[in-house]
Amino acid sequence: MKLSTKGRYGLRALIDLALYSENETVSIQSIARRQNISDSYLEQLMRKLRSAGLIVSVRGAQGGYKLARPAKNFSDIEKEKYVHDFICENVRYDKLKKAYSHEIIGPLGQGVGVCEGIAKSVKILCDALNLWCIIAICGNNPEKGIKYRHTWNIIRLDGKYYHLDATFDNSLGRSGSGTPEIRYDYFNLDDKAVFRDHEPLIAPAPACTDNSRFYYKEKKLSFTKTEEVYKRFLQAAKKGKTLTFHWRGGYLTREVLEELLDLMQQAGAVKNKTAVVGLNWAQAVLRLHYVESAETGDENAEAANGAIGKGTHKAKIDVTMEDANEGEQIETD
Repeated sequence: MKLSTKGRYGLRALIDLALYSENETVSIQSIARRQNISDSYLEQLMRKLRSAGLIVSVRGAQGGYKLARPAKNFSDIEKEKYVHDFICENVRYDKLKKAYSHEIIGPLGQGVGVCEGIAKSVKILCDALNLWCIIAICGNNPEKGIKYRHTWNIIRLDGKYYHLDATFDNSLGRSGSGTPEIRYDYFNLDDKAVFRDHEPLIAPAPACTDNSRFYYKEKKLSFTKTEEVYKRFLQAAKKGKTLTFHWRGGYLTREVLEELLDLMQQAGAVKNKTAVVGLNWAQAVLRLHYVESAETGDENAEAANGAIGKGTHKAKIDVTMEDANEGEQIETD
């Protein structure tokens, strides 16, 4: 998601308040100093945040600002989403891998980081919100072309443990087709799901055996029946909105994918539109939006057919194979 400068600094001010305004109000001067924002510019942002009902102001000698709803009142999963979304909206992957990008000063101070710095930042923010969180580390695998170790987080919700990979979600949200969005493909995965595209851990960590808090499942965007998802395709074509969903009606085989793509084409044909699809095959997550049929040409259609098996799909659908990774989009021939 590409934010304006005001949007980025506004979110930084909100996270600052979440960290420091639990027991007292926070002055503009203290926020400005920590976030390296001028007092006058920050005052403009705070007025907008107050108008939006996100913060409240207190007058007087001990006055200042605090969140309209203190972070301590958030549920644990709301805290997790708050931290996840902040990272995805404000941090870009540092392809140069500067030294500070491996520490929290990169993501939280410079707006850039690598997986290690991002995982450390998630950890320290969760700690500040009293949300249990640890860092998980897996090894590299040169035979698969995986040069580096990867780092992410494990969260505890109601006594159960879940994987949270903000780095992978960040890379998907910035590289998918259509309008950028925050992705949740790696939000509360169990062990079985996360190790489809993560290497084994090299340090002990709690077993993550529950999948009931997976984001798309909780939001009723995880489907097992084609007739259910077809209704959502029709809505997406009619309303012109993006649909991101998870398929859990068995393995997402080529045959199942073909069936889903055919249904997408049928739904689009009702409105004379063509489906544009992003596919995270490892996690069986598809991102769909429709465009007027004239906006996609035969070359894109042929590329889509080749991506899922040459000659196996007759529909003219633009399909992008998405590879969640450390912010470095993988090039394919």
